[in-house]
Amino acid sequence: MEQTFRVPDMMCAACAAKIQEALARVEGVDEVVASPPEKVVRVRGSAPASALVAAIRAAGFQPDV
Repeated sequence: MEQTFRVPDMMCAACAAKIQEALARVEGVDEVVASPPEKVVRVRGSAPASALVAAIRAAGFQPDV
């Protein structure tokens, strides 16, 4: 399943890398694609949305939910 999150405070490639690293540690995540120009993160896998949102927040960002 693919889930998409808008992350308005993701501004650059370093931000995207930080989010990708945090999400990659979540059990059930198969693939993460973060696009700073679109301010969007797409996650493939079986992880629940709540775990993904928590990981994004733990990385220091506020996803729109």
